[in-house]
Amino acid sequence: MVQSAARVVRIFNNNAVLVSIDGVETVLAGRGIGFGKRPGDIIPAGDAQRQFIEASPDKVDFLTSVNALDPHLVSIVSEAVELATNVLSDLDSSVYVLLVDHLAFAVQRHRDGYAISNKLVDEIRIAFGPEFTAAQMMVHFVNENLNVELPIDEVAFIALHLNAARTGATVKQPLSEVNKLGAIVELITTEFNGQETAEINELLRTINGFITRIQAGIWRTNETAPVIETLLREEFSVAQRAITYIAQPGTAPLKIANEAAYLAVFLHGWRQSSTSAQNDAQ
Repeated sequence: MVQSAARVVRIFNNNAVLVSIDGVETVLAGRGIGFGKRPGDIIPAGDAQRQFIEASPDKVDFLTSVNALDPHLVSIVSEAVELATNVLSDLDSSVYVLLVDHLAFAVQRHRDGYAISNKLVDEIRIAFGPEFTAAQMMVHFVNENLNVELPIDEVAFIALHLNAARTGATVKQPLSEVNKLGAIVELITTEFNGQETAEINELLRTINGFITRIQAGIWRTNETAPVIETLLREEFSVAQRAITYIAQPGTAPLKIANEAAYLAVFLHGWRQSSTSAQNDAQ
């Protein structure tokens, strides 16, 4: 079947255009797709199919709203998205639509006095390090060029979108992952009498490592698990609950016990370090 050419209807920015294909309007997004184009120009079917993706039709309304914003604002946030694509080369082309939309309205809300709050900043920083770094670059660029002060909370939100754009998932998927990380860390700190010190990042990194490995199906054996369970009963009990939370339902108890033993040893050392840090601070 021969694909029809796409006729440009509207230019949103250099990286996103509204086109008509056989009378049906949709969005094409991709690096440079809108550069030098004017309404009425033709994007050959082969070029569009090879280089660009079609964003979902519901994004047309969002981009139309973005197009009504200050052109300078949209231009700056588009450049910020370019920074991310240079750092994370595997981003899906839809990021041009999604992030320009998200970031432009984040700036607008900030200017209108709305506070941006994200309780999972630390979890997102640990779980999605490369995306968080790229998001920091984007926010710094936007703040410098638009004279705004988007907070670190917004960096975290953008990092979620970047991760989704790398995996082809919706933003709900990375959000679910960091919620799981946050829930486990909260479980541990609550069980240990709210113990939460400067060592919290070490705990986050370690738990994230367990989540990543277990979700990949990598389980370790541990012949000392029965001994560790006996010697470190409190830590082992908490660790066992944490590993059970990570694991798929029906996972063999021995697998959970082996991983719990590794985590219990870490938790024992982490508690000691945290206690020392608290004592030094007093």
